[in-house]
Amino acid sequence: MDFVNLCHGLLASWHDKQGKTNETGKLLLWIQGENDKTHAILRECKLSNSSYWFCDKDKSIVTNKNHSFFTLNGICGELNDGTAFQQPIILQNEVGYLGIIMI
Repeated sequence: MDFVNLCHGLLASWHDKQGKTNETGKLLLWIQGENDKTHAILRECKLSNSSYWFCDKDKSIVTNKNHSFFTLNGICGELNDGTAFQQPIILQNEVGYLGIIMI
């Protein structure tokens, strides 16, 4: 399945209220194919050493100097039983792959 057909299928599936478009297996096979042909070299680095990413303390987010791709935000809330929680969340306005940050 090529990328254009997958995108067409994804758009169709988002409009499909009965879940009859894009079998999960086909989507997983496409993802595996993309992963198999994607090669990257990763190295750990501190946010403070980055010339591109930074913590915007006024907005309390981690973003890049172009304010593109995604931001890391914090959310907090309370469950029905009164338990409070806090966790990071990735907000993305563009389509693309996201990475996982490990601390």
